[in-house]
Amino acid sequence: MIDSDRLKQVLLFGLLAILSYAVFEKYFNDESSQQFEPFTKGYALTGVTIQSTDETGQIVTTIKSPAVTHYADTEKTVIQNPNIQLHEPQGDWVFTADIGEINPQQTEMYFPSKVVINLLEGEQASREVEIITEQLTVDVIQKVGTTPALLSMSQIDSIIKGLGAVVNFQQQELEILSEMYAEFKN
Repeated sequence: MIDSDRLKQVLLFGLLAILSYAVFEKYFNDESSQQFEPFTKGYALTGVTIQSTDETGQIVTTIKSPAVTHYADTEKTVIQNPNIQLHEPQGDWVFTADIGEINPQQTEMYFPSKVVINLLEGEQASREVEIITEQLTVDVIQKVGTTPALLSMSQIDSIIKGLGAVVNFQQQELEILSEMYAEFKN
């Protein structure tokens, strides 16, 4: 009698083990062997200064950053705390932000969050012209920036704000696309 009771217990525990395994496989087992994919494709650089030139050899853009990461799978380059200068005969435009991105063709820079733009006079960024916006895309070949976001430009004795803008850095022109507000001081 004792042997048949032990046999029933063994069979019951075996059935419970199979049932537990089936529930685990159905609801909790992740089929992938890895929960995440580590960064293995691309490269990262620290303490970076990058200068790009035009077809005549003139430096048109200088990028300084404490860290740059290039992702080989998307061909996107992410720049941490960029300080970017667009070199122009009338003066250099200086872009500062928390993060910037360069497209795969290296023809556009994108600033997803706040970016501050100043016109460089001599060695110091001037506060005479300051542009603040976000979601800014800058074509480094044409030297034109576009944003759908709110843009604020302050100059000596004036402030201009609007929603969406096109900024021509070569011609030093700003076109506000909608909801323009301007304030001038005497």
